Order: sequence, then C-alpha cells, then structure tokens
Amino acid sequence: MKYIKMTVKYLFGNFWRVFLTLIPISVLCAFFIKPLTSVTALFYITAEEFHDPKDLIESLDFATEWYYIFVYLAITLLIAAFLSYAYITMYRHMRTGKISIRTPLRYMNGGFIPFAKMLLCIFVYIILMQLIISGVLVLFNSLFSSLSIPYWIFRIIAYVLILFIFLFSNFMLKTPLMMVFHMYVYGYGLMEAWSANGKLLHNKFSVTMFFATLIPLLTIVALNFTCLLLTVPYWLEIVIRTVVYFFVFAYFIALAITVMFDLCEIERRDVPRYRR
Repeated sequence: MKYIKMTVKYLFGNFWRVFLTLIPISVLCAFFIKPLTSVTALFYITAEEFHDPKDLIESLDFATEWYYIFVYLAITLLIAAFLSYAYITMYRHMRTGKISIRTPLRYMNGGFIPFAKMLLCIFVYIILMQLIISGVLVLFNSLFSSLSIPYWIFRIIAYVLILFIFLFSNFMLKTPLMMVFHMYVYGYGLMEAWSANGKLLHNKFSVTMFFATLIPLLTIVALNFTCLLLTVPYWLEIVIRTVVYFFVFAYFIALAITVMFDLCEIERRDVPRYRR
C-alpha cells in the first residue's frame, strides 16, 4: 500500500501537468484500442454458445487481417513517444524538484528507444497470448461440441484460462515497468536491464507490485463490463476509454518511477523536505 499511496499522492499533486502530457495519446488509444478484450470476452462466452470456431475467435476481438499489424505498430510507436514525454517529465521532477512540460520533442526523443523496446515486447506478448487463448478455446469448443459435452463445462474452462492469463500477465507486468528505468537512467540495453531488474526484485516485492498493478487493471475490467452491460453510446464509450487509458498510463509511469527511486535509494527532490 505504501507505493500506491505515494503514487496517488504524486498524481493528485501534479495532475494538470501529467494530464497535458498524456491526454493526446489517451484519446488516440480510446479510438483504436479496446482495453482487455480477452477478459471482457467472458461476457460474450457467457451470453451465447459458439459452435463455429470463427465466431469464437471474433468474440475475442482478435483481428485476423494482416494489415492490422502495421496499424498497431504505428500506434505503439506513438504511445512510446508520448509515454517517454510523460516519463521523463515525472523523472526529472522527482530528481531535480522542478517540473516542466515545455520541451516535449526533447523529452520524447530522450526516452523513445527504451519505451519502444518495452512496448514492442508487450505487443509481441499480447499477440502470443491472444493466439494461445483463441487456439485453446477453439480446440476445447470443437472437442466438446463433437462429444456433446454440456456447454457450461466449456464456459468454466474459458473462465479459468482467461483469468489465469490475466493474472499471469499482471504478475509479469512489473518487469517491463522497471526495465525502462534501467535503460533510460543507466543506459542499459534490453538484456542488461532485464538482468539488473532480476537482481533488484525479490519475492516479497514481487507480491507487492502484483497488487499495486492489479488495481488499475481491475478498474479497466469493471468499466469494460459496465459498457457492455449498459450498452452505452459510442461517444460515451470513447470518453470512458480515454479516462481509463489516462489513468492507467499516469498511474503505471508514476508507480514505476516511485518504486525505482525507493529501491535504488535515490533521494527525491519533489517532496516537501527537499524543496527550497
């Protein structure tokens, strides 16, 4: 809870500057990316039976057109640029006690490569997880249909699989969050940052980070299900997604920097006792 409180306190204290750095990319993501569709697909699996594998895959919102890869890559690079801007703004504020958002291009350039590497790894991971989810569910769906096994058993398996992937992915999320700090601050490469990150984190801290990162992801799930169940207008769904993406981006960046300052024992100049 310590890191959660520190993160939330920082975001509330510097809300408008953080808002200006992240709102453009949050709006863009709201239009092009549905958050956690694999989890909210549980709603569709519960609501109706799927006997055609194609329909089941489509319910997971897994784009089968090859050109979507380039669309998602382009969005990933834009996200990397804006997250770099926000990350370096927060880092410099904590490091020097001064916060400025007047040089976005310089900040974007400073952390673009680390964020691009990290987001591309996450992008590949998401694709692989979607393939695994789709493949396993299609396999079980076809098997159960041919054997005339009750559909509710398939639903239970789908719940267990998707929730396991969700929790496992959340557990793994702490690694790329911490790696960016090593790559930006210390100039490590991808594998060097991975190694340094492994030495810094221990089992007890892994549990702490698991719950610290789980809270915003559960918020996404709750809002997604709300949009599905209430069938809100498209414009309102875009607004909700924008708020969700802003909250998640801001929270994860502030959390990662806060945790790394504490673990690396770097004094923070943004807190009152260091201000002059």
